[in-house]
Formats: sequence, structure tokens, C-alpha cells
Amino acid sequence: MHRLVYRYISASLVFCLILSLCLLLCGCAETMTIEAGQRITPYDLTGDSAATFGADFDPDCINHAGTHSFSVISQGKTIKCKLTVKDTVAPAMQLKKIYWAVGTSMPDPKYFVQSTTEVDSYTGQYVGDLPDFTSYADYNVKVQYTDASGNKSPVYDAVIAPCKDTEPPIIVARNIECNVGEGIVWRNQVELSDNCAGEITLSVDSSGVDFNREGSYTVYYTATDASGNSAKAQATVLVVTMNVTDEMLYAEIDKVIARIITPDMNKEEQCRAIYDYVQGNIAYVNTSTKGDWKYAAYMALFSSGTGDCYSYFAASKAFFERLGIENLDIQRLPGYTENTHFWSLVNVGSKESPVWYHYDCTRLTDAYDVSGCLLTDAQVKAYDAWRAGDYFRIYDTTKYPATSARIITPIPELDPYLK
Repeated sequence: MHRLVYRYISASLVFCLILSLCLLLCGCAETMTIEAGQRITPYDLTGDSAATFGADFDPDCINHAGTHSFSVISQGKTIKCKLTVKDTVAPAMQLKKIYWAVGTSMPDPKYFVQSTTEVDSYTGQYVGDLPDFTSYADYNVKVQYTDASGNKSPVYDAVIAPCKDTEPPIIVARNIECNVGEGIVWRNQVELSDNCAGEITLSVDSSGVDFNREGSYTVYYTATDASGNSAKAQATVLVVTMNVTDEMLYAEIDKVIARIITPDMNKEEQCRAIYDYVQGNIAYVNTSTKGDWKYAAYMALFSSGTGDCYSYFAASKAFFERLGIENLDIQRLPGYTENTHFWSLVNVGSKESPVWYHYDCTRLTDAYDVSGCLLTDAQVKAYDAWRAGDYFRIYDTTKYPATSARIITPIPELDPYLK
């Protein structure tokens, strides 16, 4: 009897060990729970000091309560991870005295905050009745702050000084140098300040800047405070051309490949990893330099971080070429719409037995934001029908091979339009 029990326990232990090994080799999910703001490393999740985060890991996720999914690369395997972030600590603030322009709405209590320990988002509220502001003197008010998880700070005493605001805001504008085809986030190029608390509205006149041609241009800024006082400034934008060589492009591409592609991935999995990386690392702006796909890829991925459909197409093509994934360039037929569009066909099969799919990782408008990764011909037609015939991906089908009829990226929104 004892031998039978011993054998049963031994067999159970062996089964558990084998199951654990299989889970590791298969890249099954690892889970972890942390307090918001707590730092983590791939080692914390895998026990592998050489492990690295996948391209889908957002470092800022540790600051936001909720469950976050991403991958870790360990010993050549992609491990799916789930990180639960809990925020159980109330926000703590250091406050400052603020000046408030009489005649404007009361400032958001967040303007009192000089520094805070809170890593997640938070809101501020006034507590109790506000004073009857009858003179230009310091007044005490009470404020409290609530973070995204509902934790409330203590009630703080704050000081507000009503004043007549006749001073315009101050704009410090920097001169900018950018490459041909790059986009610029204008708000990041200026520093705004004002003598009174309240929102400062910035307007930008960049109509005289041609991002597709080398030259020196002028951009004009106007800042307006909550009382309507305005200030103007201008800065020089120098647009230059960078010479992008194959060595420059592929040196950077190889670094990314080492992070997002593992030896066990087939071509389909590689395409999906490329799709996630490119779409996640290029912000959409309605401009790019067309014609030189290597230049466009380098600019979008490793310089500006911005671009249009040509940039997404070019960046993906750089990975395809480096990984030996056969691909064909597609451009929207002219004459149907005012603008053009670019995407790819990719072969996830072999040279001898090709398996073609459409691939388009351009960031789409919210109304039609579904995956463009590895679609069939029928899905592309259905997508255009869903978009009410705006000819989004209309092209000369006689110049390209037919795709596989097997759907490997299901999109429920397109089902009613499939024929």
C-alpha cells in the first residue's frame, strides 16, 4: 500500500515537473501583481537575467492601475505576460500659492500642485464653500485630490490670490532643425508660462513651412491666457536632407529584429510582430517624403517617429527585406480619390509554394480601425465596401498574384460584406 502511494506521489511530481517545463517551452503566460509605480524587469517575470521585454511592452504601464499584457523574450522563446497593477496608496501633494484672474472661471485645483508622489492620473476638487472674493488679497481654500483608483488625498489648505490679469503669457520658442519629410509636434517646441493660473491656448501658423523641400522657414506662435491676453513669437525651421545609407538603416533594423523576432517564429508570426512594432512606434501625420522607401523608413522609425501611409509601408518593407520575406509594393489606383495610399503583399509561404496576403499597418481613423495584417483579397474588398466605397485599397489586380482564400485574421466587422 505504501509503495502504491509513493509511486502515485512520485508520478504526480514528475507530471507537474513536465507540465511546468511544457508551459515554459510553449511560452505560456506569466503573471505578476505590483503596486503602481513599482519598477519591474524581465528577470522579475522569468528568472532569466538575459531576458528582454518585447516591443509590445509599454514602460509607462507600471504607473496605471489595471491588467496589462505584453511579451518577454527569454532563451529564444516569446513568453506572454500579464501584469496587474494595483494602486492602493493615496496621492500626496506639495502645494504652491497661485494667482487667479478675477472674472475668469475658478482654476482647476491641479494648478496648486507643485509636486506629487502620484504616478497615475488624478483629479482635484474644492472642499467646502469658496470664499467671497471681495478684495485683492490672499484667501485660503481647501482642496482634495483623487487618483484613478479612487484613493483620496488628505484635505489640503491652499492659498489663492485674486488679481487683475493684464499681463500676456510668455512664449519661449526654439529654432528647429528637421529632416525632409519629418513632422513636428509644435507644442513640444515652446515653453509657455503666465503670471496667473489657468489654461494657455497655443495656436500655430506653419503654413509657410514646406517639409518636403530643403530650406529655412518661419513658424509663428500665438499664446492666449484665460483672461484673453495674447503674446506672439516666431522661430526658424530649418529643413534639411539626411543621406540614409543601407548600412545606417539596417544597423538600426537589426537591433529591433533582435528584440522582436525569435528563431522559432514562422513568416506569419514575423509579419505580425513587425506589424505591432511599426504601428506602435510611428505616430500618424499627414506628410512624408515619397520615392525613397529606405529614407522614409529611417525617418519614421529612427528620427521623427511620425509619418503617413508611405512611412508605415516603407518601415515594414525594411523589415521584410532584412528578414527575406518576399513582398510586393501596392499603390492605390489614381483618379478615384484625391490622395494616394500605399501597402504591401507579403508571401508567408515559400518561393515554390507562395501564400500571399495583404499587409497594411497604417494607423486608421477610429471609425474603421481594424487590423490590416494579413488580409485576403475578399477582406480587402469587404473593407472598401464597409467604408462606403471610398476606394481605400483599390488597385490594379491584374498586376498582382491572388491571395490565399483562407482567412487567418478574422475581422467580424467585415463579415457582412464578404462575398
